[in-house]
Amino acid sequence: MTLLGLTAGAWRCEVNALGAGLSQLSYDGRDVVERQDGRVGAPSFHGAVLAPWPGRIDAGRYERDGVRHQLEVNEPERDVALHGLVVDTRWDVTSHAPDTVTLVSRLKAAPGYPFTLALRVRYTVSATGLSVTLSARNVGTGTAPYGCGFHPYVLGDASKAGAIDGTVLRFDAGEQLELDPDRLLPRTLRPFDDRSFAGSGRALGGTTFDDAFRAVLLADDGRTRLAFGDVRLWWDDALPWMQLYTPSDRSALAVEPYSCASDAFNTCVDLVLLAPGESHTATWGIAVH
Repeated sequence: MTLLGLTAGAWRCEVNALGAGLSQLSYDGRDVVERQDGRVGAPSFHGAVLAPWPGRIDAGRYERDGVRHQLEVNEPERDVALHGLVVDTRWDVTSHAPDTVTLVSRLKAAPGYPFTLALRVRYTVSATGLSVTLSARNVGTGTAPYGCGFHPYVLGDASKAGAIDGTVLRFDAGEQLELDPDRLLPRTLRPFDDRSFAGSGRALGGTTFDDAFRAVLLADDGRTRLAFGDVRLWWDDALPWMQLYTPSDRSALAVEPYSCASDAFNTCVDLVLLAPGESHTATWGIAVH
């Protein structure tokens, strides 16, 4: 395992070259996200970069331009292809300074996803926190369906299992995607009318999430999309979706910015279509206030 360390002010970060995921992030000696600790990929996807799709694809099947494709079903209990193709890929480091690192990977055309993408991710820490930028460029010949996401487990005020229940969660959104309770595939997009986490928010309590939201609203600072205790998460408009997930041990809250929701290869909702030579770039980050 190759861990790449970054530091700036009170911030410390480690990036795992296997999957290019966020392995560790701390502020002033306190963990802000749950450490990866070797948990790369399934089942928890701690800190993972998710591409060329986030979430689930029904039965791993989709059709593009009249051609049917079959991806590996890597969550067989739900009969879905989950969270892309790069979580267990070793990325190459192209630059590494004390406060920033850039990694690249070429996703080569293969059965199930016959498209070639050049992927580049940059992690930067500064006095204001962490920033992560992922870019994908189609370097093949056909138009590639594409989506991306990120999978940090945020600790908020938590320091031990179950402690997140007392942490105040604040967010608001325009829409919520109703998911099938068994396979977690999309059903109906409807207005999100639960205001209990808006404004000053409320303690998470026993609330359980495995839910997708679209049009997550900006806070008054014009930047924050979600606050969990004193931890602030932000992301740009290239990531209009958010998945929230509470693991069974309630040790952290997974806050996952996505460019599209689950099964976008079939529903085409917010699916990015990259023509040869075209690129997609998305940025997210974490701060503490």
